[in-house]
Amino acid sequence: MLGIVIGTIILVFLFLRLFTRHNSYVTIPSYVGKTVEQAKALKGARHFNIMVIDSNQYQENLEPGEIIIQDPAPEAQAKKGRKIYVTINAFKVPTKKVPRIWGIQLAMAERRLKYNKFEWDIIKRPDRAVNTILEIRVKETGEIIKPYREGEAAPRLPQGTKLELIVAEGRGAAIAIPNLVCMTYSEAKRTIEGLNSNVGAIMLNGNVSDTLNAYVWRQDPSAYDGLTINVGDEINLWLQMEQPLQCRESFIEEEEETDLGDYDDSDEF
Repeated sequence: MLGIVIGTIILVFLFLRLFTRHNSYVTIPSYVGKTVEQAKALKGARHFNIMVIDSNQYQENLEPGEIIIQDPAPEAQAKKGRKIYVTINAFKVPTKKVPRIWGIQLAMAERRLKYNKFEWDIIKRPDRAVNTILEIRVKETGEIIKPYREGEAAPRLPQGTKLELIVAEGRGAAIAIPNLVCMTYSEAKRTIEGLNSNVGAIMLNGNVSDTLNAYVWRQDPSAYDGLTINVGDEINLWLQMEQPLQCRESFIEEEEETDLGDYDDSDEF
């Protein structure tokens, strides 16, 4: 009877040893910083199954497909055959929506851009809407991003794209008011913007079919001698398709002849 008991104990002990060896724990290697293929080639990696659970994260300083996080952590003890879950760096740069920041304060705009992982430079432009966003451009190409309304599809750009924010810095120095009468609208617009000022209201006289080539026949404020505006101010324009009478060559020639006819050389000594 004693022999049976001893024999049973020995068999149980041997079984436990065999079972323990079959389910023995091994150290999990570190996969962070390697691709999945490189991780599978590591010594001891054959004991585990690597499972990718997230590939949407992207970091510029890492290689595409590089493992960022693993669970369980490196050096942990696990049974053979355990699944190791890894998060990898995305293979493609994800795109992000350009947030609606036109007309809002710079500080709020910067928070939104940072959240969407964009970079930016700031360019100041004289304008009354102090410290607000006037325009957004893609720095590399100079492309102007057009504003969009709520509910409209937002433009998307690769994460990390560098933008240029055109920010209002308030009214600037005084400048002489340019004489825009007789110019086409496109010429007047270039002149105004060249002075870092803005086109204000546009009033059309009659049927104006081509605004860019329409003529300025009136402006406000007018270009009287000595009058000035501040940089960033607006100039209102009145347009018509026909060239104003006072701008035509025949009118100018008649005016010059009239001036000469009024001249009396008897007034000379």
